[in-house]
Amino acid sequence: MPVKLAGPNIMTTTDHFLELSIPTDDIQASLNFYRRLGFVELEAGEIRSYYYAVVTDGKIALGLHGSGPEEPAIAFVRQNLADHVQDLEESGIQFAFQELGFERFHEVGFYSPDGHLVRMMEARTFSPAIQDKPPASIIGQVSEISLRSRNFERAIGFWSNRGFIVDADDATYDNLGHVPMIAPGLIIGLRDDLRWPDPTLRFEASSIASVFDQLEQRGIPATPTGDDLMIRAPEGTRLMLIDTPDNGQEAVQASPRN
Repeated sequence: MPVKLAGPNIMTTTDHFLELSIPTDDIQASLNFYRRLGFVELEAGEIRSYYYAVVTDGKIALGLHGSGPEEPAIAFVRQNLADHVQDLEESGIQFAFQELGFERFHEVGFYSPDGHLVRMMEARTFSPAIQDKPPASIIGQVSEISLRSRNFERAIGFWSNRGFIVDADDATYDNLGHVPMIAPGLIIGLRDDLRWPDPTLRFEASSIASVFDQLEQRGIPATPTGDDLMIRAPEGTRLMLIDTPDNGQEAVQASPRN
């Protein structure tokens, strides 16, 4: 029998999504790329011992790390993190790293069942965006962070323990292929057909052809993938621009120009 998706649950943690942490060998190139897309830079603190910048589309933040993390990570803030470490261990979490101690910025990392890195830290590392001046990104706002999943049941259990709930009503995932999970400030899309192991930023386009033209004008390459477009950031992050159902004809017209 198919296993039913869990309905809404009470959040079991006080974790708050902070950013998608992205390592980059050339932080200036990455920063310039997101600025050309229309993202805005936020004021970052001096907690990090290396060059660190943050950009936002008005919905989520992307942390560009010149050093530190060696792979993309979904980062959360957890107050009194040091006191919470034992609870995580007792729940079965095995840490990839721990940075705890007197006069240190507390931070830990561990992996999801599908191999995605989760970072937890005790305080914010940048100032929040100014809400009355949203960025004017030419590709809109992130609709989800897509994560490849090979075992929905295990993944749902893991993210539920992080405070996420399944965004579905009495659905089944035996043939669904996509399970959206939501928490304040973030939607994670578990997808079994995603080819790439790293997190992918998913956007939805109101006009593929119009966006394609704007990308060309700003010198940002985009690769057609069927009716959609894929954009690669300098550090390798994939940004998937998904055509909405009523814009299929526009996508066909835009594709041959690349």
